[in-house]
Amino acid sequence: MTYGAQTFSQIGVEEFNSSAEHTLFLIDQQQISGSSVGAGIFFMYADYAGLEVSAELLSPYQTGDIDGWAVLSCRVAYTAQKVPQISVFVDNTSAGLPVCDGYLRVYLTGGTI
Repeated sequence: MTYGAQTFSQIGVEEFNSSAEHTLFLIDQQQISGSSVGAGIFFMYADYAGLEVSAELLSPYQTGDIDGWAVLSCRVAYTAQKVPQISVFVDNTSAGLPVCDGYLRVYLTGGTI
């Protein structure tokens, strides 16, 4: 197991192993205002250097409809020091559309990079 949680019964039999079960551990969640994104915003997770993360972004968030709106996207990358970095951006900035809000969730996967 590289990282995560493991539980055992009273006689030492493994009952749960988060690496084997592919459990995601929520490490961050936040609402992102679409008007604050501009050319893109970044979130760094230095406490999790060397560990693999996964991110999901729900957009539109609170608007419910994407007609006439630009939608947020997210991407996971790692710095040279293996620090996870999440970028939130708008693909189509030239359309002049208002940008939907988003809700970002970041998970620790249990893997290493």
